[in-house]
Amino acid sequence: TQEIAEQFPDGAVWFTAAKLDEPGRLHRLQRDVAGCLGMSELLPDADLVTTEAFDRAFATRMWSRRRLLVLDDVRDAEHVRRLLDPEPSVRRRR
Repeated sequence: TQEIAEQFPDGAVWFTAAKLDEPGRLHRLQRDVAGCLGMSELLPDADLVTTEAFDRAFATRMWSRRRLLVLDDVRDAEHVRRLLDPEPSVRRRR
């Protein structure tokens, strides 16, 4: 909607988070989100860096702008934590 576009001018995306416990699935979700928001080229190759480094790079680039990420079917809060920037300015809603 127009209101969401105004509040999140750098993009808003919705993804299902089902099956994120499968190996490699979270990084695929991160790459898909990055692709939808035009930031794929800013992420390192997930095969060349540690999981923590990739998660940090994703969060830093994702949340450095005003974006909205809606996740449906989340089964494990840890998966969501890995997507969030540890900075307190990130708004977390249930």
